[in-house]
Amino acid sequence: MLTRGALFFTIAFALLLLSGCASTEGPVTTTLFVITSQPPGADIYWGPSKTEFENTGYRTPYGERNTCYLPTWKPRYYQVRKKGYHNSAVIFRPQAQGTRRVNLTLIPVKEDKS
Repeated sequence: MLTRGALFFTIAFALLLLSGCASTEGPVTTTLFVITSQPPGADIYWGPSKTEFENTGYRTPYGERNTCYLPTWKPRYYQVRKKGYHNSAVIFRPQAQGTRRVNLTLIPVKEDKS
């Protein structure tokens, strides 16, 4: 049977592994991931390639923190979409450590006045 301390350590270690941490050695660091758009309120899509996107269910502006040992962001393609606007350009960010900021611009769809 595990002692309370061993059980706590086991759960804490499992949470670190699930949080996207690359290592359990070194100082704990907090990094940010922020995605914004002009205009705000766009649906956020991301995926492993230019043609494989998933709707995240998030809208801009969006942010999250990653606090652990050597927090690492996955390589991803990003795009935002909003009704009345053309889809944004697709941009790629490689796997990286540190704060990740993504800002995308949407262009309004011009109304046909004929």
